[in-house]
Amino acid sequence: MKIHFNKPPLPVEEQVKLLQSRGLIVLDPQRASRYLLSIGYYRFSAYCIPFEYCRGKIHQFNANVSFDEVLELYIFDRKLRCLFWEALERVEIHIRTQWVYGLTTLTQDPFAHLNSNNFSSRKKYLEDLDKLRNEINRSKEEVFVKHFSENYEEEIPPLWACVHLMTLGELIRWVQNTHASDVKNRMARSFGFPKYYPFGSFAVALTELRNVCAHHVRLWNRCFMKSPMLVKKLTVRGFEEFLPIESSNKLYIFAVLLAAMLKAENPKTSWPTRLGDLLSTRTQSQLETMGFPHNWKEYEIWGQVGRRR
Repeated sequence: MKIHFNKPPLPVEEQVKLLQSRGLIVLDPQRASRYLLSIGYYRFSAYCIPFEYCRGKIHQFNANVSFDEVLELYIFDRKLRCLFWEALERVEIHIRTQWVYGLTTLTQDPFAHLNSNNFSSRKKYLEDLDKLRNEINRSKEEVFVKHFSENYEEEIPPLWACVHLMTLGELIRWVQNTHASDVKNRMARSFGFPKYYPFGSFAVALTELRNVCAHHVRLWNRCFMKSPMLVKKLTVRGFEEFLPIESSNKLYIFAVLLAAMLKAENPKTSWPTRLGDLLSTRTQSQLETMGFPHNWKEYEIWGQVGRRR
């Protein structure tokens, strides 16, 4: 049965005392108060869960858990989000560029997005075009939109300008609805996938990962709602030992496939090595929660973490 919510807002000093009453070791209450005022008790409490057990309806901390131990997990998660955000930025820009280049050069039409024949589903196309028109109207003071409207008679800018007004989710909808399979397959191959599927499935899943990173939400032990499809083949050197990559809603599959995509784009990228260094700071049980296998350090793509440490 549902009950009435009656938890009052607490002064930060009382928040610290509440944590202490549940068994958390706080050596410097004033320092803990400063962090709670910066992070927020509710946000911080999500990182406490792996260190807790339930006694009735009350959460209690395991023995010898300190405030700093929970804070270290929070800081790790922040660094992890920043690292994934870096990868997502490069991947997203690459998707935009590849799709626009492929579609406009194939059709020899800067306004390929205004021709419904270039898209498989007319219904989805009209919905997406309507969203794009609304975004152009909302962005009419944006420099490149304003410049186009003041200098050209066309109502909508060319695709290579419009694509920057699409969210990643909207972009993926446009890409998926693109009729020319060559455009989509060429994009997938540029990322090390033999063809658009299962790349398309992973691209859809990336929208959720992007939202998590953009809104600073807890990432490290997240179970994603959208699971990428099974990946049987990649053309990027060094990833043969990972295959097949089973479908999963844990962070591991995102780490492996993003590493492969970045390697395909730039074989000298340091992103997988930096991720390996960051992951090596966490416990095996925490890594397993993220979906990483017990022997993850043996894979050379992470920079031979096991041999360095």
